[in-house]
Amino acid sequence: MKSHFQKRGSAALRGILAIALAGMPVTIAQAQPAGKPSTVTGLTGMWFLEQDDFETPVEPPYRPEARAMVEEREAQENAGKVIDDETRACEPIGLPGIMLSEFPLEILETPGRITIISEMSPLVRTVYLNRKKATEGLPPMYNGYSMGHWEGETLVIETDNFNDTGFPFRFGNAVHSATTTMTERISLSEDGQMLVDEMTLRDPRYLTDSYKIVRHYKRLPEDSELWESPCMVGWKDDPTAL
Repeated sequence: MKSHFQKRGSAALRGILAIALAGMPVTIAQAQPAGKPSTVTGLTGMWFLEQDDFETPVEPPYRPEARAMVEEREAQENAGKVIDDETRACEPIGLPGIMLSEFPLEILETPGRITIISEMSPLVRTVYLNRKKATEGLPPMYNGYSMGHWEGETLVIETDNFNDTGFPFRFGNAVHSATTTMTERISLSEDGQMLVDEMTLRDPRYLTDSYKIVRHYKRLPEDSELWESPCMVGWKDDPTAL
């Protein structure tokens, strides 16, 4: 059964294709930091999740109490009850959800940071490059705090400082809680048209071991745009969300 976001994601893809076909001019700056390999600088641009990735879900190594929570929630959803935090209360999905959504992403490389904008989330994700420690005094956050560095042509990102808001598995098989940490290894295909994000998730409170989710994103035409996707409680314009 497709999630609310998966259903809306198909509409988002149609919208993006329509824009591309219409030839609407949109300029996306290509950042070219000095000394970085040519394939790496190609991260800047618009990306859309490969749909085949949804056909091979990964089963997290749940602790027994976590599995019981997930099974209870699935039973409620299958009975027709809407308990999705994003739909019911406009709760931001945060990480790792925005990297798993069917909604497009825009990635921007600028000196000292990489910015990731999701069409489905009001919260911009910032990856700070070459920092040794997080800013002190930060509150826990939906996107956590991400620090990255380059290993050759692979961007390695470490994220922690997640908040404890909402259901810990509120976007499919991706854990999100105050005890979650995530390591990502992001790379490009040789032709620069496919981005691969290998996410390793750890959470000692809910999982017996770490596990990996791999997602592939196709590069969209340079004149593609992000559309506004505001959250409205109940989403009155989308009867499938009610």
